[in-house]
Amino acid sequence: RSSVVLDVGAKRLWLSEHVRFHGNATTIHEDSSELIDQLALMLRTHPNVDSVRLEGHTNSKCGLDCVGGDHKCSNGVCQKHFGGEKGGAVAFSLGRAQAVADALVARGIDRSRLNCVGLAGSRRVADDTEGSAKA
Repeated sequence: RSSVVLDVGAKRLWLSEHVRFHGNATTIHEDSSELIDQLALMLRTHPNVDSVRLEGHTNSKCGLDCVGGDHKCSNGVCQKHFGGEKGGAVAFSLGRAQAVADALVARGIDRSRLNCVGLAGSRRVADDTEGSAKA
């Protein structure tokens, strides 16, 4: 079962798992619906949490070194859809964070509480070896 833990004193949220996405896409995988539901419930229950940072990441198949724009993206999908030759993975990971924000807004959370950032591969949270992406 998915869960979300809030430590108000530390100003931190912990999710029991990562939000999953369909492959090289910003579409949230159905398996993450319960986790998004739990996160929305926690935010509705704690309106005093007025700012949540949603971090988007890329998987191992994305251009892990293009965060600073020093390297060309090794994945043509990022380049084609998310920003050209430099920084595609940053925009791609930001798109994933924004997809989570959109899902939370659809569940009644005010968008002004959500701060989205794209971290690309700078702090990759999972290795994509089976085709399912995580962020």
